[in-house]
Amino acid sequence: MDLFRHSFSVYAFKKMVDSGLDMYVALPVLSTYLGHKSVYATEVYVRLAMSMFPYIEEQFKEKVELVFGGVGYEKH
Repeated sequence: MDLFRHSFSVYAFKKMVDSGLDMYVALPVLSTYLGHKSVYATEVYVRLAMSMFPYIEEQFKEKVELVFGGVGYEKH
């Protein structure tokens, strides 16, 4: 069951991002759908999606740098 949940979550997140939804909007949507109490519980799916689909990270890298002033962030 966990494998199905992980696969569904990663592909749902990917589909939302591919359709043009901002990553920071997609995360709370997915979090709510999964029944998580916070977006931090959903963060693992974002990491999985970015490791499986590196273009997602590249797509939002510029925004992350704008928001955090070019400060690097850890890859997991």
